[in-house]
Amino acid sequence: MLAAIGLAAASVDLAVMVLFAALGVIVTGLVRAFLT
Repeated sequence: MLAAIGLAAASVDLAVMVLFAALGVIVTGLVRAFLT
């Protein structure tokens, strides 16, 4: 039970990190598009 909860928390944490990385890339692309 605890292992399953830990695994779910780890996967959610990973998904959040990937989401923030994707947002960072998108925002950087938009800023570069506006500046150039």
